[in-house]
Amino acid sequence: MLPLLISLSNAPDPLVDDRFLDADVGTNSSPHLGDVDGDGDLDLLVGTEAGAVQVFRNEGTPQAFSFVDAGPVQVPRSGTAPALGDLDNDGDLDLVSGTLGGGLVFLRNATTTDAEPPPPTPTLAFEAFPNPTQGPVRFRTTLPPDVGPATLSVYDVLGRVVFEAKATEGLTVWSGPDADTLSGGLYVAVLRADGERLATRRVTILPR
Repeated sequence: MLPLLISLSNAPDPLVDDRFLDADVGTNSSPHLGDVDGDGDLDLLVGTEAGAVQVFRNEGTPQAFSFVDAGPVQVPRSGTAPALGDLDNDGDLDLVSGTLGGGLVFLRNATTTDAEPPPPTPTLAFEAFPNPTQGPVRFRTTLPPDVGPATLSVYDVLGRVVFEAKATEGLTVWSGPDADTLSGGLYVAVLRADGERLATRRVTILPR
């Protein structure tokens, strides 16, 4: 099915609008959309017959565009046809342009910022060590900020709870009845919060 394309002006041909943005980009223009400034909406780049790539920043919203002329990017070729992509994997969009004479021009986005990056959001981590062991087992827990109070339960092979404690940030120690001896066997440690199982770890206690 072909898309229904509607002109935003009163141009005679519904697919031709020479007055879009009231911008004169010359003949043989080549438009491309991409979020050049990383603000979540699409900006407009237009390749031109003269060679410069004209940039129009979208200062509207993703639902209602409002393009503002941000000036040209000079390309040392004529007949440019730009495309955007993060070719160097540094989090911003670089520019590759075809040209009238053949070949491609690559312009790397070297924009830098003095803003301090936001701190990383903690993710769920649940470790048991040493494992296997004959002595106490230490459980290290890191909880995401949106997770409520967590409980650590250790089960034996018969499904009986042999240890249970509040799993706080940091270390929880399972040491056995005499503080340094655990019965040999296989155990399963389960981390729960808000009634949901978050993580499990198999723990092996070696016989003495």
